[in-house]
Amino acid sequence: MAEENLKNILDEIVKTINPRVREIIEKRFGLRTISCQTLEAIGQNMGITRERVRQIEALGLKQLTNKNALEPIKPVFELIERHLTAHGGVRSEDHFLKELMELLSLKEKNRENLINFTLTLGKGRFVYFKETPTWQSAWALSGAHYNQAIDLAGALKEKLASQNLLLQNDALFKTAAGLANKNLTEQALKSHIGLCRHISQNPFGEWGLISS
Repeated sequence: MAEENLKNILDEIVKTINPRVREIIEKRFGLRTISCQTLEAIGQNMGITRERVRQIEALGLKQLTNKNALEPIKPVFELIERHLTAHGGVRSEDHFLKELMELLSLKEKNRENLINFTLTLGKGRFVYFKETPTWQSAWALSGAHYNQAIDLAGALKEKLASQNLLLQNDALFKTAAGLANKNLTEQALKSHIGLCRHISQNPFGEWGLISS
């Protein structure tokens, strides 16, 4: 899918709402600019309070997430779902956004904004998890997929720590597969492991704890 197609789809979707509401949505999500504006900045520009901006934004998103309104973007949602499924249902945010830019052939400077808005419209299909000291921020198909991933990565982290292990790729994935509660592809295992901020690969290609 070409970038122009995604941009056109998003343009058509936001055109279905009131122009004033559309303006706020476009500014908040940076659909026409590189930067996303704050509630405060939009409120000052439009002569209304930040709380009123928030209310209008919420109203706009509610209107846009109507099943009929989202029909044009359904193929994009399906592409994203297939990509997440191929990675075990969860992907760290940084990798996920870069991969979607490539899959959707996005070139514009605000391409990350377009993707984030698309994912926002897909609320219910895609779930966002904030970063923590241990885990990368991530997108998942469900909370169950995310929990399964961090359970696996957490168990691997404990094993690496308890045995002070440094593993090559094959040994790492074999160990991770033994800890998984179901069969997962190497791609899914790598995606799960990639959520843990404490596991990394050294210059020699060995995997272990960053602290080791």
